Amino acid sequence: MHALEARLGVRLLTRTTRSVSTTEAGARLLEAVAPRLDEIGLELGPLTALRDKPAGTLRITAHDHTITTVLWPRLLPLLRDYPDVHVDFSVDYAFTDIAARRFDAGVRVGDRVDKHMVAVRLAPGQGMAVATSPG
Repeated sequence: MHALEARLGVRLLTRTTRSVSTTEAGARLLEAVAPRLDEIGLELGPLTALRDKPAGTLRITAHDHTITTVLWPRLLPLLRDYPDVHVDFSVDYAFTDIAARRFDAGVRVGDRVDKHMVAVRLAPGQGMAVATSPG
């Protein structure tokens, strides 16, 4: 209710230590939406079922090596448990704007992270070597 009041910029409820009652604006809103509350409740019911049964597509951008060695081993058990969850990988080596390209997550090597993103270490640092043979 606090969030709705803040969004509307109007107090809907009068709160005291012993009671809660509607303001004039709150009573007006309640009168307007009351006939639809049963309908809203019917629509919300199936949505709460989604809480217990995840579904949808998870879009992730990452390097191919990271997908193969870090992500797949961790995601396979989840995908087995939740068959309605699908993963869409985008192999990309650039510093991608995850939000603009509508990815749910992006995985990169190193510490370079946009200031608006949250970083979580998925694996310990890994060394790589390049070797060749003569001739």
